[in-house]
Amino acid sequence: MFEVAIVPLSMREPLRRVHAIRKSLAKYGTERLVLLHATSGRTDRADQELSAYAESLERYATEQPRAAGGPSGDGGTLPHPSDADRTRQSSEEASEETSVAVSAERLPALETHVTTGAPATAIVRSPRECGASFICIPWKRKSWLQRTLIGSTTKDVVRMADVPVLVLKGYRRALSSQETTEARVVYATDFHEVDAVVLPFFSEGGLAVSELHILHVGERAPDPIAEQNRIATVIAGLNRLAREAVVPKVERITWSGNPKRAIPRYGRLVNADLVIVGKADTAGGVGAILGSTAEAVAYAHRISVLVVPRSFSPHRFDRPHERTYST
Repeated sequence: MFEVAIVPLSMREPLRRVHAIRKSLAKYGTERLVLLHATSGRTDRADQELSAYAESLERYATEQPRAAGGPSGDGGTLPHPSDADRTRQSSEEASEETSVAVSAERLPALETHVTTGAPATAIVRSPRECGASFICIPWKRKSWLQRTLIGSTTKDVVRMADVPVLVLKGYRRALSSQETTEARVVYATDFHEVDAVVLPFFSEGGLAVSELHILHVGERAPDPIAEQNRIATVIAGLNRLAREAVVPKVERITWSGNPKRAIPRYGRLVNADLVIVGKADTAGGVGAILGSTAEAVAYAHRISVLVVPRSFSPHRFDRPHERTYST
């Protein structure tokens, strides 16, 4: 599921931030990372700038072992390829200096792709154009007023995408500490088609999952007998999924309540590294409810969230590699 990732860029991002994203995706088993830029202007110029950015990012990665141990301790920051003045980093970015070097050979290979159109629409269209497995959106919190007035590209992508969307949070930690290679994952299930997509992922050798929590959240039934029957059905479904999951430790949990609030709360309770939720593809009825739950969890959760559409079929957009940068 995580072989080929798309990461949208404005090309104004500091190199160390994108390097942190790249390093975090290596933990998911990503082999190819497509840097995507959507433009409303000339694509030839944008393609040149994005290619230069990718080359600088590759040089940045190879400089890390030397820069991490240098006397200046500046983390080997390279100038932005299009504007040297952007080398000045904020105090928050300066705190992200690398202390553990990871060789470039272990990082996903870089590719570039320039497209046109509104950001959300271009991002959603891009997996078909470059054969990506999923879209990775680095999380950037907006205020309530910003979301109300100008909306959120992340929320639009989560709602419209027909491939999994990883809303990546906490990726800066990849630069400042040696993270464990194993992850604690919460999978929130409603016993629908997404199960057939998500469960094989745990045996594909991508993200090493040491602990899987299979969670079902539902509203209580109106009477005790109906509630007892509901719980029995849920437990049977959880047991079935636990048998199919190839993970050293599997926990089965059923909660009653509102999924929009309960799923994030449980993720925080168990200190999860990743929460996986399904997204229905229908526009109304139950589909609208499930879709809004996926959006709400992705937006509210401080932990990385993977939203998987029910209709997703892995490898359906596979195509030959495009431009690749390697050292």
